[in-house]
Amino acid sequence: MYPISKILLTTAFSALVLSACISEDSDVSKPANANEVAAGAKVEQLADKNSAETVVTESATPVAVEEAPPVRPTFVEGQHYKVLSTELPTVAPAGQVEVAELFWYGCPHCYHLEPSMKAYIKEKAANVFFRQIPATLNPNWTVQAKAYYIGQILDSDGAKNIHDAIFAAIHEQRRKLNDDAAMERFFVSQGFTEEAVKQAAASMEVQAQVKTATDYSNVSKATGVPTLIVAGKYLTSPTMAQGSAKLKRLLKFLAEKASK
Repeated sequence: MYPISKILLTTAFSALVLSACISEDSDVSKPANANEVAAGAKVEQLADKNSAETVVTESATPVAVEEAPPVRPTFVEGQHYKVLSTELPTVAPAGQVEVAELFWYGCPHCYHLEPSMKAYIKEKAANVFFRQIPATLNPNWTVQAKAYYIGQILDSDGAKNIHDAIFAAIHEQRRKLNDDAAMERFFVSQGFTEEAVKQAAASMEVQAQVKTATDYSNVSKATGVPTLIVAGKYLTSPTMAQGSAKLKRLLKFLAEKASK
């Protein structure tokens, strides 16, 4: 909540102009005689919660109106975020703060958060390193976690935008991508050969990444998705932040906190 401060309003115009800058229900008295307001006079409005007064003084120099500085939102530990008892490993380059999002392709909340996360990536500070980690809080989520890493191998340059395509297939096209065969068909439909998909799925790289994601999910103690973890130690979510707009401000707050 912003503080209510008294503001000194100054103008070199006539009382008629003054009246257009004040709300209609303001109780501002008019000068007894319009001729009393001479050219070069300034009109000051001194107001408090109970009354308003117009004072005419001799001055041609306008006084700058100072606005109250914006009040930054206050984020409270235990309410908007929590500190993890076990710090998680990060992969951010030296001097950078990691912001990691635990997500699941089948989660509608994760799907709807995507635009906000894309905006955050564009707006984030230069020292923030963002990455997504497919959560495996449920064993059934492993297939889609595997698909995330297969997509990174097959679409390494992002030309086919496979990440968004998987979200769209599930939430817009209502495709059931719940097993390896269904995922293989999906990747083939995106222009990859069946052989390339099978090779990527069976690679040691994908197997290792899925295991790392599973270990991360377990140690994080996250109970749902989307969950965001800053610097491996601060955990929050859109629900804890009370909305995606506040979430971005909270992530900035936590990143700055971790940088100190």
